[in-house]
Amino acid sequence: MNTALTLTRAAISIDRPAGDDRRATLPYLLHQAVADLFGDQADRGYLFRVLRQQPGRQVVLVLSRHAPEPLERLPRRHHWRALSIESKPFQPALEPGQELDFEIWLNATRCRRDEQQRQRRVDIWDAVWMADHDTLLTQHKVYHAYLAERLQGAAEVLEARLTERGEVRPRRAKGTAMPFIAANIAGRLRVTDPPALVDVMGSGIGRAKAFGCGLLCLSRPGTILARRPQSHGERALASQ
Repeated sequence: MNTALTLTRAAISIDRPAGDDRRATLPYLLHQAVADLFGDQADRGYLFRVLRQQPGRQVVLVLSRHAPEPLERLPRRHHWRALSIESKPFQPALEPGQELDFEIWLNATRCRRDEQQRQRRVDIWDAVWMADHDTLLTQHKVYHAYLAERLQGAAEVLEARLTERGEVRPRRAKGTAMPFIAANIAGRLRVTDPPALVDVMGSGIGRAKAFGCGLLCLSRPGTILARRPQSHGERALASQ
């Protein structure tokens, strides 16, 4: 890819709809609000992650191929509006052998045939468990292997820990829900090819990218994992 990227932090105000629009869920409204940051650009090409959630206010980190529109030019929708936008060129100082913490919201899937032999996408852990209820693999190991494959040639995954997992149900006001499983993975990696890693970061990992998944966030060693101490259950799973 090797395309210039822009990193943006944006605060967005979202009000819960009323009346005929009340069926729209927060994940869908946020998806629409982030898309609005880029106006009418045909090729928006962005990934985002929610950094903070407060009642009526979301702070998101956005990595995009194009800079968002200036705040004063953004539309003020009935249910959402941008409060602030801070952008800068994305120019990470990466070196081969460098170790970094990472965190990513991930929709990792695998194709699996149902009883009618139709292929459908299922969450990667669900696919492993359905194939073998007695599997000795843990969720930590399954997601570790998934990330290691996606980052092959760009970075080596040294540690990957599942910290949160659940169903997300985006739904527009007059549509049906589009549920998927999202998992938050925190860990540590070693950079092997800096340009290749930036390319992966710009393209994103996994699916459901329009709904806040796929953005690989990097940080100095000890800054992400230190914020997420393992529970007793996580320590037990990780050791298996």
